[in-house]
Amino acid sequence: MRGHQYDLLLKGISVWNDFKASAKEYIDLSGADLAHMDLRGIDLSGANLTGAVLTNATLDHSDLSDADLTGAALNHASMRHCNLTGAVLNMAAGTAADFQGSVLTAAALRSAVLQYCNFRMTEGPRADLEGADITSSVFVQSDFRGANLERVKASNTVWCGSIISRSHFKDAML
Repeated sequence: MRGHQYDLLLKGISVWNDFKASAKEYIDLSGADLAHMDLRGIDLSGANLTGAVLTNATLDHSDLSDADLTGAALNHASMRHCNLTGAVLNMAAGTAADFQGSVLTAAALRSAVLQYCNFRMTEGPRADLEGADITSSVFVQSDFRGANLERVKASNTVWCGSIISRSHFKDAML
């Protein structure tokens, strides 16, 4: 099944989104190498992308809601204005990934390593970043109210104009 789905993805976003709209099968792209691909506007909602390689991929304006990106490689990935509501990015690793304008409401980013990332104007209420390393990342004008930021590593992280009320910072290194 994975090979068939990967082949469809290679045929282009419109072919993929048409398939996804009518698909009754579970979307499994776990471990897929999607590095350097232009996937703007793709619907990967609910997909299994555990261990996927998205290095230098462009996923701007895509739907990744409820997708599982556990352990995904996100180095220099562009994920601007994506819907990542309820997505799981636990243990994902991405240096200089760009999440500007994305929605991370109730997303799980436990133990993720997302250093030097751009989270400007990102919505992440109730996001779970427990144990994440977001060192030197930028959260300007973002909304992370009620987020779990326990044990987060956030030295040199910029929070200007961000809403972080009702967030939990137990044992955080700010």
